[in-house]
Amino acid sequence: MILLIPALPMLGVALLVWVLSPLWVHPVMVALAILLVVAGVVVSVRRIIRNEHAVRISSRPLDNYRWLQHWDATQFLRHFELFLRARGWRIISSSARGDDRILVVADKSKSKCRIALLGVRPAQAATEADMTALNAARKAQLATRAALIVESRPPPEEFHAALEQGIVTLRFTDLYTLEDALNVAE
Repeated sequence: MILLIPALPMLGVALLVWVLSPLWVHPVMVALAILLVVAGVVVSVRRIIRNEHAVRISSRPLDNYRWLQHWDATQFLRHFELFLRARGWRIISSSARGDDRILVVADKSKSKCRIALLGVRPAQAATEADMTALNAARKAQLATRAALIVESRPPPEEFHAALEQGIVTLRFTDLYTLEDALNVAE
């Protein structure tokens, strides 16, 4: 209703021109009005499509996903969730554990696979407690795969017991091929 208020004087002028003009001008005025409405609709639709495309491009997560140094766990968690959703994963649960850890459980309906991922801030080192927490989340959420995401792979002997339980360690650069790294069928 508020949008019509500025249009009222224009409609009044158009009505006045219509009434005061000779009858032979009316078909031309109707044709011009139709042309003006069609042009307005085309311009509006193109602008909407362009804006939607710009929003999709700007919000699309990068394929080589990294935890930037100035992000806290909550910021990275939001971007990581977008990353997983863009790849077809449905987020079951996610949480930021302090300022330097995140835990995400997601599943993919096509492959009927559920994964538990624990990410550690790149400046931090993974600990045995991280592996224990990841294994507990994996069992609680009935995840078929589990992975610890770190900046560099820890030495296998440090986490030998956890590796025997089927927890994979990935680097942030491995996220580009997450499904292949976890042996998940597309």
